[in-house]
Amino acid sequence: RQRLWLWQTALLLLASLAALGVTLFVLQKRHVIVPLDGIARALTQIARTGGGRVPVDSNDEIGRTAMALNEALSRIDAQNEVLRMKDDAMASDIAGVAMTDMDGHLTYVNPAWLSIHGFASDDEVLGTTPFRFVQNPAHAESVMDAIKKEGRWRGEIMCLRQIGRHTSELQSHLNLVCRLLLEKKK
Repeated sequence: RQRLWLWQTALLLLASLAALGVTLFVLQKRHVIVPLDGIARALTQIARTGGGRVPVDSNDEIGRTAMALNEALSRIDAQNEVLRMKDDAMASDIAGVAMTDMDGHLTYVNPAWLSIHGFASDDEVLGTTPFRFVQNPAHAESVMDAIKKEGRWRGEIMCLRQIGRHTSELQSHLNLVCRLLLEKKK
């Protein structure tokens, strides 16, 4: 009889542990796995479409994480709007604007810059150096040296203008403001 009682107790304990395990799994799935999966799906959708928000279903750690992600996304949206406005301003500026990467290759030129230099499309110049348009290569070198040394350069420089397949001097000097943006080393 005592053996039977031990077996019954052991089975009851085992069944209780199994029920507890199932309950913990269901709770974990409902309160952790499903919300985290929802956040992951929402973030994937946001990455694909560039917009949207993360669902906030609770006020626990996961819910607060979702709220923090939404706040960060709102700030990113606001910063992107400011950048769009600046981009529109540069694109419509009558002054020629060009940007280069840290290696000195053109990454952006606005329509005015293209017009000033006689190009129809940015495809013709992106990836090249702006100093290929400078009449005097030695002057271009001194400009680059100043930018590397001081982080900026301001002055006038005689440039060449594309006319069909030929180049000629621009009618006037261009006033260039160059600034090298250096990443701060940690």
